[in-house]
Amino acid sequence: MERGIVFWRIIKRGSCPLVGAYPLRGGTDPEVKTMTNLSEIREQSARAAEAVCEAARLRAGDLFVVGCSSSEVIGDQIGTNSSLETAEAVFEGIYGTLQKRGIFLAAQCCEHLNRALIVEREACEKFDLEEVNVIPQPKAGGSFGTTAYRRFADPVAVESLC
Repeated sequence: MERGIVFWRIIKRGSCPLVGAYPLRGGTDPEVKTMTNLSEIREQSARAAEAVCEAARLRAGDLFVVGCSSSEVIGDQIGTNSSLETAEAVFEGIYGTLQKRGIFLAAQCCEHLNRALIVEREACEKFDLEEVNVIPQPKAGGSFGTTAYRRFADPVAVESLC
């Protein structure tokens, strides 16, 4: 496991493997506090995503779910230090890896948006997901969800993956 980035949980729902990435807990860890180099965060995120794709045997068309607290990535308590720059670094590392493999990314928003997920419209249509009308913001949806919404070619928010 890469320290300061994420640990991964793999589940399977129906015929679609879902991979969830959740932020590493423990914001007081001094090693996490020192990991502020954005290129290091980007590289570790890419390596972690690659490792999960290999371990889960993900294929093109699968869906990879990430819930990310940028506050926790930089070693602070969840929701206390939202950072677009950190979220962008994590997003770039993960999304770049997934795009090369043809895997869809679903970025989970925070509780302020009822944990809605940001996906590309193509994924929404493929998995027959229900679109909701919301646009995440750093303090209302989270920096990672906001970054996904800004970077996807045709982003939509969905209520759930069920």
